[in-house]
Amino acid sequence: MEVTYVNVPKAVIIKQNVVPKNVNIITKKIKLHRKEPTKMKKKFLSIIFILTALFIMPLIANAESEEYDYRGMLLYTINDSKTAITITNSDFYSTAIAIPEKINGIPVTTIAQGAFSGRTNLKQVSIPDSVTSIDSSAFEYCKNISRIVLPKNLQTIGCFAFEGCTNLEYINIPNNVTLIDAYAFSYCSNLSYITIPDSVMTVGFGAFDYCTNLKNVSIGKGVKKFGVSPFDDTNVIPDGVFFNCNNLSYISVDAENKVYCSLEGNLFNKNKTELLQYARGRLNTEYSIPASVIKIHSSAFNNSTNLRNITIPNGVKAIGSFSGCVNLESIDIPDSVTSVNSNLAQSFYNCKNLTDIKIGNGIKEISYQMFKSCSNLKNITIGNGVKKIGYEAFSGCSNLDKVTVADINSYLNIDFETQNSNGIYDYTSCPMYYASKLYENNKRVISIDISNKITEIPPYAFNGCDSIKTIYIPDSVKKSIAMRLKIVQTCQQSIFRVIQKVLIHLLLRIV
Repeated sequence: MEVTYVNVPKAVIIKQNVVPKNVNIITKKIKLHRKEPTKMKKKFLSIIFILTALFIMPLIANAESEEYDYRGMLLYTINDSKTAITITNSDFYSTAIAIPEKINGIPVTTIAQGAFSGRTNLKQVSIPDSVTSIDSSAFEYCKNISRIVLPKNLQTIGCFAFEGCTNLEYINIPNNVTLIDAYAFSYCSNLSYITIPDSVMTVGFGAFDYCTNLKNVSIGKGVKKFGVSPFDDTNVIPDGVFFNCNNLSYISVDAENKVYCSLEGNLFNKNKTELLQYARGRLNTEYSIPASVIKIHSSAFNNSTNLRNITIPNGVKAIGSFSGCVNLESIDIPDSVTSVNSNLAQSFYNCKNLTDIKIGNGIKEISYQMFKSCSNLKNITIGNGVKKIGYEAFSGCSNLDKVTVADINSYLNIDFETQNSNGIYDYTSCPMYYASKLYENNKRVISIDISNKITEIPPYAFNGCDSIKTIYIPDSVKKSIAMRLKIVQTCQQSIFRVIQKVLIHLLLRIV
C-alpha cells in the first residue's frame, strides 16, 4: 500500500486537483497485515457500512462542489445553475478583505459556515450588497474586527455568526433581515447598542448573551419570537437573550409591535401580564412590579445589582431568579405565588445583602441551594404551604438568626433533603442549622408539644434554639434516641432534665 505525505507551507490555498509549485509530495510504501473477518464481523461491518453511508452521503454530495480561488484571498463555490456564489474559506493572515459583488459575472450571495471563523488578524471586511445570507459561525472569534457594515439585502444572520467578536463596537442590522439566529452576537462585549429593525421576525435564544457593555436595545414592530428557535411555537423569552448584559439600561419597543411592549425601559408582553426582562443596568434602587403581572420570567432580574427592594404584587403566580442581586435587602413573596424559578435552582444565590425574606403560603418547595451564600440573611418566614426544603437550601447563611413558621407541627412535616445524589449528607437544608430563634406566628417558641401525628423529626430541626425550655415527644415518633438527641443537641441544658423521663420511657419501649 502506498501512503502519500504532503508538506504544505503556511498561507497556501490549494485548488481542487491543482498542486502549487512549493508543495512537496512524498510517497512511501508500507505493508499492512490483516486477518480475514469472521462471518459475524462481516455482517456487523456491513451494517456499520450501510449506516455510515446513509449518514455521510449528504456530506459527500455537498463536498463535491468544486472550490475556486479568488486572488489568493478567498475560496468559493458556484451553484449548479451558475447563478450564485458562496464564499467558503479565507486567508488566515490577511488584515483586510473585500468580498467582491460578482466573480466572473456571477453574484456573491452567501458567506458559508465558518468562512472567516477564527481569523484573528482580520481587522476590516467589506461585504457587498449582493449577499443575502451570513451562515452560522461565519465570523465567529474575529476578535480584531471593530466595525462591520452589513449589506442592505441581507436576510438571515446565522447562529454564532459573530460570536466572540470582542472588539466589535458597531454593527448595523439592515431592514431586510428577518432572522437573527441563536447566539448570533453573543460575547460581543464591546457592543453598546443594538437596533433590531421592523423586518426582523425572530431573535434566537442567547442572541446577545454576554454583551456586557450593551446599554440600549431597540426592538422593531415585526419581532414575534424573541429568545426561541425560529421553529418554536412560543413567542416569549424563556431565558438568556440578554443574559449577563449587566449594563443594559433601556429596552424600547415599537408601539406597533403586536407581541411585546416596553414600560419604563423594561420588556413585557403586549398586555403586561408577563415581565420578560428588567433592564438591570438601571440606577433605580427600588422597583414595584405592575399589578397586571402574573408571571416574572426566569432570568428577568438576574444580576440586577442596583436594586435594594422589589415589590411583588399579590396576584403574581410565578417568579424567576434573583440570583446575583447582591444589594437586594428584603423581599416578600405573596401567597399568590405557587412557582419559584421552575427552570433553575439557586433562586436567591449570592444575594449577600438580603436580610429578610417572607415566603408566602402558596410555595410548596424551597428548592436546591435557593438561599445559598446569602451570608447576611437574618430573618426568614416560611409559609405553611412548604412541604420540602431542598439540599443545601440555606448553605452559607451563617448569620441566620430568626426563623418564623406558621405552625410547628407543619414545620416538622417538611421533607428536609439532607442527602444529595452522591450520598453526601449536609444538614444546611434546615434553616435551624444556623438560627437560634424559632417563632410560631410571631411568638417566640419556648415550649413545643409535638402532635402524635408526627412520626419523624428531621435532623437539626431545633438546632441552636436557645429559648426552648421543653419539648414533648409523643410515642408516635419512631426515630432513634440518638437522632432525637442530635435534634436538640445545642438547646439549653434544662431541656434534657425535662424530657429525660420521656427518653427513658421511649428507650424501654424500643428495647
